[in-house]
Amino acid sequence: MTDILTRDGLYKELQRRILDHEYQPGEILPIRKLASELGVSTTPIREVLLRLEGEFLVERAPKSSARVAQVTYKDIRDIVEVRLALGRQCGMLAALRITEDEKAACWEILEELGNSSDFKHVMQADGRLHSALYAATRNAMLQRFFLQLRYQVSHLYDLIDDEASWSQSTQQEWRGILDAVCCGNGELSAKLLQDHIQNFVREMQRILQPSSF
Repeated sequence: MTDILTRDGLYKELQRRILDHEYQPGEILPIRKLASELGVSTTPIREVLLRLEGEFLVERAPKSSARVAQVTYKDIRDIVEVRLALGRQCGMLAALRITEDEKAACWEILEELGNSSDFKHVMQADGRLHSALYAATRNAMLQRFFLQLRYQVSHLYDLIDDEASWSQSTQQEWRGILDAVCCGNGELSAKLLQDHIQNFVREMQRILQPSSF
């Protein structure tokens, strides 16, 4: 990193590290260390951490530092309920507003998902596909809400024990979703996106104790 990073660049870089689990839940983020690593002063780091705190990605910690937000199962239960509602709206709007370039980008991500044998890459591709559809809605609020939810939900991937089966079913589900979106079928897109989320929830319910949800 260099000192030419803008505040927006710093924000996107730290956000990416958190969403990709380069920083683990509860991990302390020392402001001076981050500033030195990224080649900036402590002031923009503090501003970016406050912004990330507003997105529930970090929490304040002692000695003017911050820590990566921790996730409880109650958080997950609450988030899933919201995500199901947002997923339907995303499917409807994306089918109406997605561009040809965005369609092509989505199919490229799906191809990456299908060609990868690394579960972490599959997980990241799934997140990128969700992000791409939310971007295609042209609705800034939907995109912001999704970013807030993505981090919390992504930690559950670590609990999936049959990775090969999950990866295959995820690829099949996304193929159906993208077919519907690219055809402009909002109702079907919304249904299939909700089904995709519900299938993930059922997998989590199978793995975790029922009282967790």
